[in-house]
Amino acid sequence: MAKQKKNSNYVTEKTVAAKAERDAAKIKEEKDRKTKILAISIGSAVAAIALIVGLLFAFGAFEYKPEPTYHATFNFDNGSSLHIELYGNDAPETVKHFRKLCEDGHFDGRSANSLIDELLYFGKDVEGVEGIKGEFADNGVENKIPMKKGVLCMARGSEYNSAYGQFFVLTKNNSSLKGQYAAFGRITELDGLENLLDSITVSDDGKVTESPKITGVSLHAAH
Repeated sequence: MAKQKKNSNYVTEKTVAAKAERDAAKIKEEKDRKTKILAISIGSAVAAIALIVGLLFAFGAFEYKPEPTYHATFNFDNGSSLHIELYGNDAPETVKHFRKLCEDGHFDGRSANSLIDELLYFGKDVEGVEGIKGEFADNGVENKIPMKKGVLCMARGSEYNSAYGQFFVLTKNNSSLKGQYAAFGRITELDGLENLLDSITVSDDGKVTESPKITGVSLHAAH
């Protein structure tokens, strides 16, 4: 019986098909490798960016900077003064209230009345003044002003809407107060605050016994 001759075309087609399958597998393997490398690279980049942003936030690079709507200057009888920015966009009712207190002369002739927990208080016992809504987070009002040295806040009692005529100045950074008090301004020249602190005398219970008196307050809109 004659031997059946192999179909050379069949062998060639089978070889080509196998090679094509191997090539496709290699291409897929290379593609998967590159995809994996790309995913790792993207993940590393995202992690690096998150780390950088976190560090920038930690060092205050993205700290919120409020825009002043008014400026106030407190003048004292020893010739010193405090220059203040008021942030009416962040605490509109508080700034409006504070401006009226200044315009009505409620602080004239007064001095700092106490220095407690590194907070310097002004305006104790202001009579005939109605309380205002507390513009801070714990009272449901967003207030992004950072609690930094020189920031002014309205003092209040245990009730959130019990701010009347007394305010305090932070003599140190104090983030623990964030969300609990209505920050509304900041002293722009901290040397003036330091000079005022150097000129006052405080008793053991925090009462200010000697301090320059306020001779007047001037106000003008920010430009």
